[in-house]
Amino acid sequence: MPDLQRIFDLSADLVAIDSTSGRSLRASHAVIEAHLDGSGVQIEYLTGSGDDRPSLLLSRNGDGPDGLLLCGHLDTVPPGDGWATDPLTLTEQDGRWCGRGSCDMTVFCAMAVELIRAAAPSTSLSVLLLGDEELGALGAAALVEGWPEGRMLPRACVIGEPTSMQVVGAHTGHLKATITVRGATGHTGTPDSGHNAIAPIERVLHTLDAILAEWETVRTERSSLVPVPHPVIAVVGLDAGNAWNVIPDHASVRVGIRALPDQSPRDLLGKVVEQLTAALDGEDWSVDLFNDNPPLDTPQTSPAHAWLLERLGQDAPQGAAFCSDGGHLTRLGVESVLFGPGSIAQAHRPDEFVPVDEVKAVAKHLEAMIDAFCGAAS
Repeated sequence: MPDLQRIFDLSADLVAIDSTSGRSLRASHAVIEAHLDGSGVQIEYLTGSGDDRPSLLLSRNGDGPDGLLLCGHLDTVPPGDGWATDPLTLTEQDGRWCGRGSCDMTVFCAMAVELIRAAAPSTSLSVLLLGDEELGALGAAALVEGWPEGRMLPRACVIGEPTSMQVVGAHTGHLKATITVRGATGHTGTPDSGHNAIAPIERVLHTLDAILAEWETVRTERSSLVPVPHPVIAVVGLDAGNAWNVIPDHASVRVGIRALPDQSPRDLLGKVVEQLTAALDGEDWSVDLFNDNPPLDTPQTSPAHAWLLERLGQDAPQGAAFCSDGGHLTRLGVESVLFGPGSIAQAHRPDEFVPVDEVKAVAKHLEAMIDAFCGAAS
């Protein structure tokens, strides 16, 4: 059994760092390096979403498709208000470890680091720790874009998102885009002196409502895996105007598109553009892609997926309505499954926690998985 106290201590050190997405991860990396001092684990910094947020790859026995990859993200959402305890102090109470990131997913990252530290020198185990996942898997996207040609990561991968110890092999994608209509400024006292960009936004919103209603009837082969069995488009923000007495020369709508595991978010966006083209005939408008976090659809026969399903006695694969870094890693030949302690219902909330019993159980399962995929775990 992995050393639970060492996992707690490393988790506490990481939780104490404000690792809100977009902030430097150097302090977190320094804590991890100190934890691994003298272990023989190879430490490598690769392309990330910023110079102070590189991707951290820990490994034993170099590269290749064999062995096992454990993956997590070090960034967290902002703590926010309403906490009963200090969110940056990991505490144990009532069988729970409480603190910002405890569930999503600092404790899993600490567990992965401790597992590779304790692993035998001959073990083919790697740990990948990424940044800015909460902003749309930006760290994973940058890693994939900058990945050296011909280099390989282990094919079998476990991403420790909070799944309540369920094996999740699929999730939706999340594409974010801004629809902008441009007009012309003028004085509001003389409305004909400009072209109000807000007026066409009504057509945009009606079109998006119609698209959502249309998509609610769409089903694919993977619909049954996810809580919402159809693609979704949601309006999440509006922006227009600069002053009370100036006709707005621009108006924008921010939208999010949730694609099913076996759908292409870009194809869905293309269909949105087609319908908006008809609705906005004669207007000056554009669509700008902000972020495309792709869906995940790992075959049930994939080694990590099949092994965990059998180990947990789970009869069928499951899907999730949230994203992970796994969609991007697929482009590197990595076949990921989500499996971790804690519930997504506790993530991004005050008094976030992870049950200690689940931490112990996941650690034991992963230790057995390391033994099966990589050789002796310790």
